[in-house]
Amino acid sequence: MSRSSGCGVGPCANHVYFLGKLAYVTVGGATPCAPAGVDREGRVVIIDRTTHSVVRELTGSDYRGDPHGIWGTPNGDKLFVGHERAGLPGFESSPRVTVIN
Repeated sequence: MSRSSGCGVGPCANHVYFLGKLAYVTVGGATPCAPAGVDREGRVVIIDRTTHSVVRELTGSDYRGDPHGIWGTPNGDKLFVGHERAGLPGFESSPRVTVIN
């Protein structure tokens, strides 16, 4: 199957949440994917669904620990990012959930 359009967000993309014209994609970081004992620099990539272009990337310590699931409040005021590795040995200080306002 070929793709006529799209945008690359990097390896280990996990989940997506649609909010208005934007798509928020959680990205675990460099391979190997899944919690394979690797402390990757994760991020959330924000894509404009109209142009298919990346408009922003959220990075930093709040996105370590393999950002994975993403969900929002019914009114879209806040998004929550769950972390795959948070709370595991060696990752006790990683946030279990990051809040995006």
